[in-house]
Amino acid sequence: AMQLATGAGKTVVLAEILRRRRHLGRALCLVHRKELVEQIAATVGRHLGCPVGIEQGGDRTWFADPVVVASVPTVARERAGRLDALDPGEFATLVIDQVHHAVPANRTYARPLAWAGVLDEGFRRTGRGPALIGCSATLARSDGQSLAKWFDEVVADVPLRWLIDQGHLAPLRGIVLRTGVELDRVRAVAGDFVARDLEIAVNVDDRNQLAVDHYLQHAADRQFLAFVPGVQHALDLAEMFRQSGIAAAAVSGKTPADERAAAILAYRQGRLKGLVNVGVFTEGTDLPNTAAVYMLRPTMSQLIYSQMVGRGTRKWTAADWNAAHPELPWQGQALGLYPVKRDCLVVDLVDNTSRHQLVAAPSLLGQGYENDAVPSNVAAATGGASLSVEPVPVGDFEQGLSVVPEEVDLWAGGGDSTPFNTWFEDGEGNWHLVSARAAAHVYRLGPVYVVSFDHLRYANSPHLSLTAAMDRASRLMAPHVEWR
Repeated sequence: AMQLATGAGKTVVLAEILRRRRHLGRALCLVHRKELVEQIAATVGRHLGCPVGIEQGGDRTWFADPVVVASVPTVARERAGRLDALDPGEFATLVIDQVHHAVPANRTYARPLAWAGVLDEGFRRTGRGPALIGCSATLARSDGQSLAKWFDEVVADVPLRWLIDQGHLAPLRGIVLRTGVELDRVRAVAGDFVARDLEIAVNVDDRNQLAVDHYLQHAADRQFLAFVPGVQHALDLAEMFRQSGIAAAAVSGKTPADERAAAILAYRQGRLKGLVNVGVFTEGTDLPNTAAVYMLRPTMSQLIYSQMVGRGTRKWTAADWNAAHPELPWQGQALGLYPVKRDCLVVDLVDNTSRHQLVAAPSLLGQGYENDAVPSNVAAATGGASLSVEPVPVGDFEQGLSVVPEEVDLWAGGGDSTPFNTWFEDGEGNWHLVSARAAAHVYRLGPVYVVSFDHLRYANSPHLSLTAAMDRASRLMAPHVEWR
C-alpha cells in the first residue's frame, strides 16, 4: 500500500505503475465513486495511450481493454454479473483507489477481492493471482479498522510538508476563528461525530455570518470550498454568501448529477466564487483554483481533516487560468490579469486545528493516535437514540465581542497530546519518528531492520538490530525533532 498526500499526483503514480506492469497482463482499478471512475479512466488512458474500459452503470468494458476502471458498488452486485464476464486469470494487477475504504468490514469490497483470489488462504503464501496495490492520502483509519488482512506492507509515503517545501504544492496559511464550539451533546460513532447531531450543533447563523464576513474582509479575491456537516447547513451558508453578493452554490450527495456538474464547471471557470459541500469534495477532487478552505465541519478523523485541508494545496498557474478562460483575448492573459494563487488559506471555525496536525505516520492498522482528537466528554452513539442536541452559539457574540482571526501553525496542531515527537510503533513491528518537516522509519525485513529517512530514500543500513536502527534514525532526525 502507498500513502501519498493529497495533491501528490496519486492517479499519475498509479498510471505509471500500470504502464510498467502492462506486459504482465490486464489491470483492474476499483474506485468507489462515479466521478473518480471517470477521472481515473481519463488520466490512465492519457498516460498509457491505450483504451481504458469502464464498468459502471450503462458502461461496459471490452474484452481487449488492457485496463478496466470499475465502480465498486457496480461490480459488488452479484446479480449484475459484471465480474463473471471477466477472466481473473488475465489480470496481473488489482488497484484499489482510496484504499482506506477497503477494510474487511466493508462487504462491498469482498466480492471483487474474492473474484481476484485475494481472500484465498494461499494468496500470500503462493504469490498466485494479481498484485494488489492500494493508495490513499492517509492509510490509518480513526475507527481502528485494519488493512493488514489484504496488504503486507507500506511501500511508499510522500508527505504533504515535503511536497510544499519542494514547491510542488501551494503553501498553507492557517487561520482560526474561535467560536466556542462545545460538542459534549454530540454523539460519536465509527470514529467520528454523528452528522445529524453535528449539523444541529454548528449550523448557527452567527457562526455562518462570521465565515462570510471573514471572506469579504480577508479573502474576497480567492475562490473557496466550505465544508459543513449537513445539507441544510450547506443551503443556509450558500444563501448567506449569496445575500452578501458572493456567487456560491451548495453541493451534496442529494444534488442532482447535472446540477452538481454545472456547479463544478461554473466554479472551474470562475463564475462561482465558492462551493459549500457536504462530503462531496473530501477526496478525489481536482479543483486547483481553490485558494481558501473554510472548515465548519468538526471532525475527530485525522483522515477527513487532512483531506479537507488538501483540497486547497494544488497549484494554480497562469496556464491553468488561461485554459479555464479561452474566451479572453491573449493580450489580457499576457499582461497577467489573472488571480495569482500565492498560497491557500485554511480558515477553521470549529477547532479542528486544535484536534489535529497535518502529519500522519503510515500504517496498515487503524491506529489510536487519532483518538487524541476525541474529546473526553463526547457521548457514544447508543441504540440510535438521539441525545438532546441544541445549537451551539458563538460564545463571543453573546458577550458583544468580535471574533479576531488568529494565525495558527497547521503543522503543530493537536495540542500537547500529539504523539509525533516520540517513537510510534504501528503494530507491524515497524517504528516511526515523525516531525512536521521530515520522518524516519525503521522497517522490519525478516530478522533485520532498514532505516528510511525523509520518506524518500533508504539509509545505508544492512543487517541492523532494532536498537541500532532506531539509533541511526534518531541521529538522522535530530535536526527536525523537538525532543521531549
